[in-house]
Amino acid sequence: MANHIDNRNKIIRDLHEELVGPSPQGKEIDCSGDLIFENQEQFYSPWRQKGSKEEILQRDRPLKRYGIGVLYPMRSIDNIDQSEETVLDTDDSVSRYSDDELEKADTKYEPITKKGMKNIEGIGDRADKGGVDPDPYDFDLSITNTYRPSSMGISFLARFPEGSKLVIEAPAFDTDKLIGRNGRYKQKKVSFSGKERSWWLRQAVSVVAEFQGEVICGVDGIVVPSKVEATNIEGLDLSIELFSRPHKEKNTRLLTICLVNRTKEMAPLDEYCLFQIFFRVTVISDDGHFHILPYPAAEYENVDDEEQSIDLLYRNAETYAVGHGCAADWELDSEQVNAKSVSAECLPIYETPNITPDITWQDGTSIEVSMAALAGLIPDDDGFDKLTELINAYEQWINDRNKEIQLLDSKYLAAAKRHLKACERCLERMKEGLGFLGSNSGALRAFRLMNQTILIQQLRSRRNPRLIKYNQSSKKIEFSEEYTEPDLLSLARGLGKWRAFQIAFLLMTVQSAIDGRIPERRTVELIWFPTGGGKTEAYLGLASFAMFMRRITRRDDSGCHVLMRYTLRLLTAQQFQRASSAVSQKIQQLKWQNRSHHKALQ
Repeated sequence: MANHIDNRNKIIRDLHEELVGPSPQGKEIDCSGDLIFENQEQFYSPWRQKGSKEEILQRDRPLKRYGIGVLYPMRSIDNIDQSEETVLDTDDSVSRYSDDELEKADTKYEPITKKGMKNIEGIGDRADKGGVDPDPYDFDLSITNTYRPSSMGISFLARFPEGSKLVIEAPAFDTDKLIGRNGRYKQKKVSFSGKERSWWLRQAVSVVAEFQGEVICGVDGIVVPSKVEATNIEGLDLSIELFSRPHKEKNTRLLTICLVNRTKEMAPLDEYCLFQIFFRVTVISDDGHFHILPYPAAEYENVDDEEQSIDLLYRNAETYAVGHGCAADWELDSEQVNAKSVSAECLPIYETPNITPDITWQDGTSIEVSMAALAGLIPDDDGFDKLTELINAYEQWINDRNKEIQLLDSKYLAAAKRHLKACERCLERMKEGLGFLGSNSGALRAFRLMNQTILIQQLRSRRNPRLIKYNQSSKKIEFSEEYTEPDLLSLARGLGKWRAFQIAFLLMTVQSAIDGRIPERRTVELIWFPTGGGKTEAYLGLASFAMFMRRITRRDDSGCHVLMRYTLRLLTAQQFQRASSAVSQKIQQLKWQNRSHHKALQ
């Protein structure tokens, strides 16, 4: 049996290795001495370094192989022809740019501490007023737009109890995700058949910096670390820089932490870049608690209805950090209140929770309504009692939410009341739709035929359709299997049931679909639900009802009644098949109804 979680993890790991790296492959080879190969096949075989098992790039330079998660040396000009990067540099001590180019670059150079501090001061000022910039992701830590990125950072809010410290770790390997993190590449000359070529050998890089909590709380601006430990950074000028600003509460600070490559650019450029960049920040205290707090919420003066709705719906989904030149990630504590750590990610990954279309009654059973009952196929059960129960359950849900409103923060009240007012109108429309079906015999007949149509379509749907071929001798079309009439009362598990949102949608729309005089006729009805929830079936149900009703009320009308449009070709083909199946079932039912009608007249 397929393990889809393992398959997904493999896809994520392969994607990370392809875009960010590293991707060590092949047999181990000793790279400490000269490397001489007899033939090209041996030279291009996959290899990795002996002992460290680190990656070896053979065909492409690092900057050509990886384009995500790279910190360039400062003043790395972005408008230099990319083709230059494919040229093999032989003199590592010579800059890739001329003196004139560097002199022009110097006139544009603005240190990160100046430009960054302006942004940080703005963050602090807004935090003092209870909010932050409406677009916190637009915090520019890059040197200027003409340079490649040499820095990345995150901002977050933290509390510092007595004796606490802040630890910033840029590790060489992520033991949680089992992927290589910060690294650099060194050029290695190799030869085969008398020709000299270059390999690029990866070296793991790690940097750990510690800051004392008392120092962080006592400084407004740049804070100097109390301890820094680093490996494999010879020739690189890497710095972890912390900017501290006060917040409302005592010993609580708004922090911005940056990892900066301040190396002066040299050639070859690849050797002075930091790849697979990542760092994690943790507040360590003696009390054993976690002290990274939710990020200050933005304060808006003029908020439209949509923004108010989003704030209400996601009021419990806190943000704990924002990224600058990267994405911010975090790990929450067991109580889902504070964050254990925050991190800077160049390729963020997030698992969205499953969304189910199934809801339950108070006894835990699923809320479902039988299509066969609504189609009039079950004696002494027309299914309307279940529809009434569904409507009553929705009304009770609305009443419960109205009670919860009193517990909300005042800033959410306007959106909450507006949402419930819309829900109450939906409830009214469901009641009106049920009453319409009970009072209009033609609508009830169309509704029953629609339910029978969707039920038959469910039973006849199959992954592999019957095969068709033309028999030349008999001049007939032949099918691979004989048609068998489905048993509408013998249903497999999961078939023949309307989910709650599907039948609620149908009750809301049956009247407006055929009556042009009611206000909702001008409303575009939209079901918002992920793939696989049953949207198409609900739409087909409404389309079938409308077409049946049109034929019942205007028997000679053969005009177009429904337009179907899907944005993806594959979806268009799939929905065409399902719609065709539903239409074919309607045609069969109408023929059967007409035959029964003629027999009754005779």
